[in-house]
Amino acid sequence: MITVEIAAYLGSSALAFGLYAYFFYWFASQNKKIDVYVQPKIFNWKIKTSLLLIGTVIMLVLFQPFILFGFFGFELPLLQSLAISLVFLPILLFIVLFGLVVGPGIFVLGWAFLGFMGMFMFSSLSIVYWGYVGSVVMIFLALFVSARHAVDTLILRVKEIGYFDVAYQMERSSRIGIGSFILCLLLPTALFTRFIRRATKTGLVKITLSVTPSHAYRGRDVEVWSERYTTVNLERMSHSFEEVQTRIEKMMDRVGDLI
Repeated sequence: MITVEIAAYLGSSALAFGLYAYFFYWFASQNKKIDVYVQPKIFNWKIKTSLLLIGTVIMLVLFQPFILFGFFGFELPLLQSLAISLVFLPILLFIVLFGLVVGPGIFVLGWAFLGFMGMFMFSSLSIVYWGYVGSVVMIFLALFVSARHAVDTLILRVKEIGYFDVAYQMERSSRIGIGSFILCLLLPTALFTRFIRRATKTGLVKITLSVTPSHAYRGRDVEVWSERYTTVNLERMSHSFEEVQTRIEKMMDRVGDLI
């Protein structure tokens, strides 16, 4: 007979796996649309999705036995520890999914925590630690490349509708470098997924042109940052790179005729 506890466990696990399926489907489908614009030679949507999926699976597998070893202080053979630690599976699933969708910086904290545990408490955690490092690198690489491609796609889509001044401003200041990458990790604001959503959206999109300190507040204890932005109305996404180029060329011809 299924008890309430078992039903709650199965239900929460099923919900978690359902959310994972939806997230990876969304990630793959949106990156597939983005690839039409950026035409990546290596990091196409299949590679990006595979890196994210493999890194996530490795992290989930490694963290199962680590829960028993790191928090309860005893070590079992891998198969036994995996079987026992399945009790914590729903919690672990939701924590990792939260990191993927909302704040990837949580993986940095885990990286630091595992390093501390392996260095000062459990020397045999080194295998778990380096496996975790490898999974984090794969996840970060997939998110970074996807966000970078998303910004490049948004620039091309802005050019498609004739906002060349906005596109050139974005090319100068909106591309994702190491500084923006670190910021995306530290702020739990879903910046990676936000870039992808903006790049594939149809309709009104707010484009930030610059963020500067407000002159009225300089020299005071409180500093307010003012944002200069514009709003563009994006058309449906093109289905081929040739269509992208054709749209941009037509808009450039119209601008040339007006000049």
